[in-house]
Amino acid sequence: MLKLGRWRKAGEVKPIADKVAQNAELMERLRSVFGSGDRDRAQKIIHEIARYAQRFDPTFGLTEGTDIALMLVQKLCQPQGPEGTK
Repeated sequence: MLKLGRWRKAGEVKPIADKVAQNAELMERLRSVFGSGDRDRAQKIIHEIARYAQRFDPTFGLTEGTDIALMLVQKLCQPQGPEGTK
């Protein structure tokens, strides 16, 4: 079971979010749930993100998993240039 975690500054969470973003399978699941309106699936992917983040920092919990998910969704929504650049 995931612990709640604590509120951390974005600068503390971003390095772990960058590592989570490298997991293509997890990012694809996040992409598929984003905008779907399926709260159950959204909650499950946030829990998955939090558990995956714990591989890099065992002190992370659900709060940080939610923060990471929001950071990653923002990353997914950024417009891409012609060659996939931002």
